[in-house]
This record gives sequence, C-alpha cells and structure tokens, in this order.
Amino acid sequence: MAANQGQYSFLRDVDHTKTTWAVRVKVVRAYEMPPQSRGGQRMELVFIDSQGDKIHGLIKRPQLRMFRSKIVENGVYAIRDFLVMDNYYTYKATNHAYLIEFYGKTIIKDINPDIVPNTVFDFQPFEVLQTLRVVDDKQLIDVIGKVAGKCTAQNLIINGRGERLMELALEDAEGNRLGCTLWNSYIDNFLNYYENHKEEGIFVIVQMCRARRYKGTISVGTSYDASKLIINGNTSELVDFMGQFPAEERDNGTLTTFTANSQVESREYILGGNLSITTIADLVKKTEEGVYWILGDVVSIENFREWCYLSCNTCNKKLQADDERFVCLNCNLTLPDGILRYKVTVCVMDDSGHSSFTLWDRECLDMLGKTAADLRNEVELRTGDPMHFPEDIESIIEKRGLFKVQLKNKAESSSYKGPISYGVITMIRDDEVLKVYENPNENGKGLEEISDMEKSGSTADNLEGTIPQKKSVDIVDLDKEVEDGVTPTQTKRKSMRLQEEETLKRNLMGQFSTNGKKLKTKIKKEPE
Repeated sequence: MAANQGQYSFLRDVDHTKTTWAVRVKVVRAYEMPPQSRGGQRMELVFIDSQGDKIHGLIKRPQLRMFRSKIVENGVYAIRDFLVMDNYYTYKATNHAYLIEFYGKTIIKDINPDIVPNTVFDFQPFEVLQTLRVVDDKQLIDVIGKVAGKCTAQNLIINGRGERLMELALEDAEGNRLGCTLWNSYIDNFLNYYENHKEEGIFVIVQMCRARRYKGTISVGTSYDASKLIINGNTSELVDFMGQFPAEERDNGTLTTFTANSQVESREYILGGNLSITTIADLVKKTEEGVYWILGDVVSIENFREWCYLSCNTCNKKLQADDERFVCLNCNLTLPDGILRYKVTVCVMDDSGHSSFTLWDRECLDMLGKTAADLRNEVELRTGDPMHFPEDIESIIEKRGLFKVQLKNKAESSSYKGPISYGVITMIRDDEVLKVYENPNENGKGLEEISDMEKSGSTADNLEGTIPQKKSVDIVDLDKEVEDGVTPTQTKRKSMRLQEEETLKRNLMGQFSTNGKKLKTKIKKEPE
C-alpha cells in the first residue's frame, strides 16, 4: 500500500479493490437532492484530506436516515468501510477517478478537526481562466471576487421550463473581470443580502461552479444544487481577499448595472408574441446560417437504429470506437467509456410542408423522463438487443411545439454531400405559449421571417450534427380534402405514419434475419 497514516489511507490511494478503506477527511460541501431529481433522493458530499486531495461522496435514500444527522458541512470525520466506484458524474466536483458511497456497514465518527487543514477552496485566478485555450465545462471550480456590477434578473423558458438567471461582473484585486451567472435560488440568496447591505462592498465565493466559453469570452455560473454562494462571510479566505482592496472600495456598495448578454429569450418576451415564426416551406429555401422558430407537430420518427450515441464526457460529441477504448476527435482524447445521449431524428410538419429535425438529449429527456442509458438498458432486458428501437420514443409523435432550430450550411465539409440541415436548440411545449402563436392575429403578429438580431443572438453548443430536410412533398387534392372535412395537414400526417409503419416493419424484419455482431460499449449513467 502507498503512504498511509497508520490504519488510515490518503484519498489518493482509494480505489475499488476493497471496501475496508479507512480515511480521515473534512466535509467541504454537503447538500441533499430531492426525491424528484434524476437519481432520486440522496445526499451529495465532497471530502478533503490532509494532503489536499478531494473525493466525491454519496449517501443514497435507504441510508439517509442512518447518516443524515451524523455528518455536516465543515465537520471532520474518520470514515471506514464504504463502497468505491467509478466517478461517473458528468459534472465533477473532484478530479478523483472514484467516488465513495455509504452503505449499511459504513462507520463514521467525529475526530479532532486539527487533523485536516482548514483549506477547502481551490480558487482559479481570473487571468488564468481568461487565457485558457480549452475550457472543461464539466469540472466544477471555485472562484472569489468583488461584485462590480449586476444585471436585472430575467425569467426565461429553457427546454420548455421556466428558469431565472442573473448575471454578475466579478473583479479581482488586479482589476481583472469575470462574468458570473446565478441561476434560480442563487439569485434570491444574492438579492436578499444585497438589498440589506447596499452601502457596503459585496465580496463573494462561488464554490463548485462551472466555467464555459461563449462568443470567445469565458465566464462561470452556478451548477444546479452543487454550487454554494458565500457572500461577505467570515471565512479566512474572504477576509484575506477583502484585505487586498483599499478601504474605500471595501466600503463602497455601488454596483454598475449592465444589460445581460443572454442566449435565450425571456418568458415575458415570448408570451408577448414577439417571436418571428418561419414556416417550414420558407425554412427549406433559406441558405443563410442562423436561428429560426418553427411552430409544428412531430409526425414521425426517422432514425430507428441510431436513436442514441455514445458521447464524450467533456464536449458531448460522438465517440469513435477504437478496440476496447473510444476516441473523441474533437477533444483529441482517448477514453475508456462515455455517456449515452439521445439523438432522435423526427419529421416536423406545419401547414406549409415538412422537414427533418434532430432532437438532442435535453429535449428527449424532458419528454421521455428517463436517460438514454436507462432506456437502452430497459430495451436490452426486453428484447436482447440494446439498439432495438424503443416504443417509448413513439410517444414523441403528435407532440406540438415551438422549435428553435439552428440552420447550418455543411457545404464546406468535404465529407458532407447533402443539403442544408437542422438541429433543435429548444422545443417549447408550454400550452400558454403555444396558444399565443397558434392564433397570431389575436396578438397583432403574423408569420414573419426571423430578424437579423434573433439570428445572431444564440448559439447551439450541444449540436452533434444536423439532418437534411426532405426534398419530396406529398401531393394533395385540396378540394377533395375540404369536402371530406379533412385538412391537408391531417392527410400528410396519415401518409407519413403509414410510411413510418412500413419502414419499422422492414427494420424489424432485418433485425430478425441478421447475424451481425452487436456493438458493446461501456456506459456511464448521467446523474442530476
């Protein structure tokens, strides 16, 4: 065994070779996830030892009653007999390859707090962050800064759900600035303090936040429930940091107000009928790259055998198999495994025509309520074929939505020979929103082409690829359809469904007749 402390081991030595490890650690972060969260009710923990190494900890619901009252944030403990498993989390609080999980035989007891140093943060300098060539947005980091400015909190619709965000400008002692986005409850925490302390300078620690690059600029933001916002606290780190500023700056609570550089439209803006809706017929004629809003219905599924893909843990791009490992060409990394994500190609139709859109992981997860990995495991148990098309996905058919699509011209690619293609950035299914755009004349709005401002105001960070639109259009006898009381759109949908059923039958017949090998991959489940 590597260096140890008598019966205790350092965190760097912990691996999954046994369950009888004993460690002495401090809890630097502890938070509980609610029952409705992905992964279920549980307590998440981050531990640090005397060497400054950290490891993620997990207490699942069956053990919560046993351990909840025995462990608190900033407590120092001796812990022994726990499970060790791969650190499968997408957003990682530590760079340790493993995480530890408590179970019925785990023992925990309080120990002398002096055994573990008081240092719990690993602050990233603003100057270093701003010069990074590659930003790992899956590794959670700590930052400290003086709040120099803020924008007004915004109510947004993201993936069909209401969200809130507020942007801050943080400043270090050298005058370097870093943008920081607060989400949801973190906004209330900040504003509650700010409203009662407007006469003093505001200094914050944002623990376990995410860094990302947008339009060439690196910023940070809170990450679900994992982050912790500490405002003008009595921590030694904040006291030391505040001491680097002149007294007049420490006591000056004046904040600059600026306009948020948001990538998404606010809910109020959308409900006001301000989106310009493009018909599919107009969309397929466009050649300029940009973002467009389409109001339509999903009428069929198009990719039966490729409804998911194995993605890179860092950039979400598709991994390429290489013997027993996988390669990310985008990150130039070789990985032992990846995360399974949805990539469902659907045919979307409005009264003007139809085209192929790609729904990615967030939209599918929102509609299906389960991860791609969980769904594939269920399918494999039922059919023996992990890539068999899941019936669950058919529930997407006939769903209506506002689709925010990215138009990308692939003509510059030497390997791409097809026409312009589309990927879905956001799908809004909120009934209140849909009513506004289903009856545009009531709101004084008509169907318009999207403005140049809207085309340039958003990016599609998670697009893996895009799908060409269909060239063929069904021919419909309009007079006959009106006489029969059936709209052209309904006829098209019926035609598309019949074609889809026939395609599904052919695919199933092909599955029963093939002896090809199945692709086996290692899959990490993505937690909340």
